[in-house]
Amino acid sequence: MASDKPKRLTQLAWWRTHKVLFILTILVFAILGFLLYEKIALYENRRNFQQARLAIDSVYADIVRQIGQPDNHKRIDNCTRRYMEFTGYGDITCHVDDSLIYGVQDKDQAQDMYKKIQKIIGLSSNRFKLSGSLSGSITDGFAVNAPYHSASDSYDFSGLKCTANYVYNTPSETSLKINDREKTPFEVTFGCFGSAKALFFPLAY
Repeated sequence: MASDKPKRLTQLAWWRTHKVLFILTILVFAILGFLLYEKIALYENRRNFQQARLAIDSVYADIVRQIGQPDNHKRIDNCTRRYMEFTGYGDITCHVDDSLIYGVQDKDQAQDMYKKIQKIIGLSSNRFKLSGSLSGSITDGFAVNAPYHSASDSYDFSGLKCTANYVYNTPSETSLKINDREKTPFEVTFGCFGSAKALFFPLAY
């Protein structure tokens, strides 16, 4: 037993000598692991927005091919950052959107286009997953005591929330202009949004 005592003392001295080095090594590996995780998360987040943009572009190309060139088209990629009074700027949210507008003869033609676009989105590489129930038609309602004719569907895409909004003959809710003033506007806005780990696009506000 006495012969084991110097050995135990030597081991204890070694541990005391190397304890700080051991702890520092663990901390270094933890920090490196965290930085690697953050880098991978940033890459995945950026890729999700890039893939959503490509998928939206594909939907737009299919709409043009199957329905025809719209009167006007607007493509928006931007980010927003909320400002908190006491804590400064908060989380970043980025958007990738397409808006397009057609001049239609009547609501029946708008309904027909709406159904075709719904189908195009549903068949787009099976990447847009429907969230909830698919809307059945453009419905009539009132917003701020004015007629409102619209439909809306929600989707998921690689962790991003996506919406398809259809607005018929509600000028206050359309952002684009039609070419023929004798016709009625039918505007479609399709896009995705979600939390972003960086300003992937220009800051809108």
